[in-house]
Amino acid sequence: MTGLRVLLVLLGCATLAACGGSDGSKDLPASGNDGPAQRADSAQVPADLRHLVPLAERWGIGDDLDRGAKVDRAT
Repeated sequence: MTGLRVLLVLLGCATLAACGGSDGSKDLPASGNDGPAQRADSAQVPADLRHLVPLAERWGIGDDLDRGAKVDRAT
């Protein structure tokens, strides 16, 4: 259960980071882009969950409409 909590926290952080801020996220692609919303620092993620970082970067989209559109386009 601890692994699931860490994954949820990681996804939540990626989602919040995608919302913007003063951390350089203004340089990210405009919404609607299929690229990663935010790069995660994998050094901050427990070693046994680092393989999930690409999923968090790909699906951690802060905007509900953009995330929904991406889910709709997913295979």
